[in-house]
Amino acid sequence: MATKRKPTREKITTERFFREQAEPLEMRLVAGGNGLGRTIIEPTVNRPSLA
Repeated sequence: MATKRKPTREKITTERFFREQAEPLEMRLVAGGNGLGRTIIEPTVNRPSLA
């Protein structure tokens, strides 16, 4: 029986997400850019961590 593999997801940083989505989502930095190098590991949209 063949083993199923999870699809690989592209790793994205908070900086890239912010750069690409800040304008359409009307986002702004309020606490500085200290954590912008962090990698987003949970791709599910319904997580409040970026709210």
